[in-house]
Amino acid sequence: MFPVTARYIDGQYIKGGQPVRIADPKLIQELKKNAKKSTCCIEGGKICRN
Repeated sequence: MFPVTARYIDGQYIKGGQPVRIADPKLIQELKKNAKKSTCCIEGGKICRN
């Protein structure tokens, strides 16, 4: 979906020397849904609005 580089991973998702994890199943489901919708719009060349 977006470029994955050390800049985005190193530091951004580390807190107190430990990786930050999302444990809430509802939040994970919502993030996956939004990522899938965005990916479909990008691949289909469409502009999506909520």
